[in-house]
Amino acid sequence: SSLESLARAWDAATTAEARQVYYNLKLGEPFDSAIDFSMSSLELRQRAAPIKPPFSKDIEFVSAGADVQDGRIEVQFVAHQPNGVTTILNHDVLHGDTFASSTWEKLDAALSQTFPLADGRQLPVLITGVDCGHRPDAVIDFVLSQARKSRQVVAVKGVAGWGRPFIDRGGRLKKRLGIYLVGVDSVKAAIYRRLQKLEYGADYLHVPDHLPDAFYAGLASESIETTYVHGFARSRFVKSVRDNEALDSCVYAHAVAGLVNRSAIKSPPQQPGGQSIRELAAKLHAIHNS
Repeated sequence: SSLESLARAWDAATTAEARQVYYNLKLGEPFDSAIDFSMSSLELRQRAAPIKPPFSKDIEFVSAGADVQDGRIEVQFVAHQPNGVTTILNHDVLHGDTFASSTWEKLDAALSQTFPLADGRQLPVLITGVDCGHRPDAVIDFVLSQARKSRQVVAVKGVAGWGRPFIDRGGRLKKRLGIYLVGVDSVKAAIYRRLQKLEYGADYLHVPDHLPDAFYAGLASESIETTYVHGFARSRFVKSVRDNEALDSCVYAHAVAGLVNRSAIKSPPQQPGGQSIRELAAKLHAIHNS
């Protein structure tokens, strides 16, 4: 095998089973999937960086993912930049009974915010995925209410299993609302691979340093466990921390980004020579007074 063929085979190994085959047959080494797809909260803390407004001007759009529990909704906001780079801008925990409309009003307010960029633009949340596996009736009512406000909010449901697409159309929820299925194993694996990148580049995932410890513990809350059934390896994500909503909401925010038509997003208007209006005005003033 040439180095090029080994590199191509590694890039093509996108599931835990495929990576095990690569390690065993291409490298002749044992494979520990738990190490390959795991990260500690301490590692995330060390990797985190200051992320605060005004945010980078190369952000194309912002997506959000909301995970619904009995007594809270956790919503995460993710910025999407060129070359597959993403940035977690913030993560909010909205406490309250999710049977009560007041809790959903908090989510409505959170999704109405805009994010200031360094070039002066204010970006709204372009698309949001809300987990409908819990409180389905409340989710249906919320998604329909957001549609009346011309917001792109969709109901999503996580589906386990390797080889599933990040996001795909599903059926109808209680015959009232179409839903999207999220291949959670595929998205989690992609997120953990991004988090393990130590140098900035394509598909890098920026993690903010201003969030509480529970966020980092939740984001690093799962790893892959491999068991053998009749001699065949079966891998699945298992929780090491009970509260994994930071990871789930991150999964939904990244998955629904796949529904966005990036080519339809207009680039910000550019001034001649890349100069701002203030800079051009200063030059004209200097010429006029020379």
